[in-house]
Amino acid sequence: MASIIGKQRVGVEPEAAALAQGRRARKMAVWALTLANCLLMALLVSPGGPGLVSVVSPRPGEVVGLDGVRLIARVPVDRRVRAGSVRVFLNGADVTHQVITANNGAVGQLHGLLDGENVLRVEVEATSWWLDGRPWAAAREVRFLARRPLDLDRG
Repeated sequence: MASIIGKQRVGVEPEAAALAQGRRARKMAVWALTLANCLLMALLVSPGGPGLVSVVSPRPGEVVGLDGVRLIARVPVDRRVRAGSVRVFLNGADVTHQVITANNGAVGQLHGLLDGENVLRVEVEATSWWLDGRPWAAAREVRFLARRPLDLDRG
């Protein structure tokens, strides 16, 4: 039986101490597994490190006219990125020929937008830091809206 002197417990049963130690060990094991899982997911999601492709324009959710949208995509100048590998897709169709591409990104005006939601995808081929230099594709996808101009002549 335990007695309390001041704020300290004296004579704690060995079973209670072992039980508390087992709880601490289980908590540490769960914490370590969670951390390992997070690190593994980071490696699988982005094998080349932080996002290689950033789309400056259009912004996600931006509303544009049906006459086209200005594309500005950036890719870091890095030895991981393969030269000439930037590709641009609009609603699943390859529109790389509509833009100017370089090793550091793409810029241009895209036409042929759908009324409503459009999906722009910019891809680049790179080699991985963590997967022994194996090739992989980094991509950024942006969803934006295209709207018809309002009819001004409602007569």
